[in-house]
Amino acid sequence: DRQDSDTVYALPSSSNAPIEVGRERRPWLEEELEVVWLSVGQRAPDNWQDGRDFLRGGEATWYDFQMPIDVDRDLRPEIEAHIRSAVQQRRTLRLNLYNAPGAGGTTLARRLLWDFHTDYPCVHLRRITHGETVERLSFLAGFAGLPLIIMADGADIPEQDIDQLYRELASRHISALILQV
Repeated sequence: DRQDSDTVYALPSSSNAPIEVGRERRPWLEEELEVVWLSVGQRAPDNWQDGRDFLRGGEATWYDFQMPIDVDRDLRPEIEAHIRSAVQQRRTLRLNLYNAPGAGGTTLARRLLWDFHTDYPCVHLRRITHGETVERLSFLAGFAGLPLIIMADGADIPEQDIDQLYRELASRHISALILQV
């Protein structure tokens, strides 16, 4: 999604007030994480054409979810309740969203990030670098004072890397839920 100088790079926080991430931290965070900032999705991305890219098989943008143009899933309320319960435990947990390739698992996971991004810091992992990714996630969790919701897509990240990240988060007692697609 298009972001410019008007974009506010803020996250929800334990104080119930948005907390802005400084300009110097954003490039470091965004090396591996697609952070779902509170202001994301408010404007159409450049060259957005009524969601046609998504409808032709492309990844849904945050603006697409704001519209919304994705098809609601019958299981979504049940999964959302499970996520809400899990993050309230303030532990490191993992929820696997099993699906066949092309069945919409990534879209559902991104929709869940969108639905929770005003309550909890949410990120879509784009890659994992051992030792570094956990530092970025630790910063976000400490900065916001809230559990993280992290999406990890098996199409982008090998399962053993997700397993290792889970162990690193748990060993540091970082409150996070990994949505593994």
